[in-house]
Amino acid sequence: MSEAANLSAALMLLAKAVKPLSDEDLKLVTAGQAKLTVLYPDQQVVQKSKALTQALKFLGQLSDHELSLIESGQAKLALLRKGDKILSALDIAEVAAQITKLGAEDEIIRFLDDDSRLNPTNLKKIAAELNIGVPAAVKGKAELQLLIAQTVVRDRGRWSWR
Repeated sequence: MSEAANLSAALMLLAKAVKPLSDEDLKLVTAGQAKLTVLYPDQQVVQKSKALTQALKFLGQLSDHELSLIESGQAKLALLRKGDKILSALDIAEVAAQITKLGAEDEIIRFLDDDSRLNPTNLKKIAAELNIGVPAAVKGKAELQLLIAQTVVRDRGRWSWR
């Protein structure tokens, strides 16, 4: 194929590529404010923003192991807004240990109330972990929270010498 034929074919492809563009888009391209590029089927165009820049910076800081977990589907990325918490599987022993470190009844009750996983059944398990006997009359969430808080604060002095 001659050089003229190659140039003619390239110009025809270029004409096909720019045909769907508006006059405004063509002006941006000719002014150097935009460019034409080839997009493959798995690619897409995104608007540049501060949030996107920060997200890409975060992804660049991930270890190879973390990236492989995400690629394999064993881990995922999630957007956390201010005040959001990450809840993992409920570890009764860990929750009980955290409760014993809190100072006052109201702190313990607030801690127990803030965790949505702590329903009456799980509160009874925590009480058992702390060796707190739960009377049959105590059934509700608020009653269990109060019982745990009062007992932990009351019994704290018994083991402080250890």
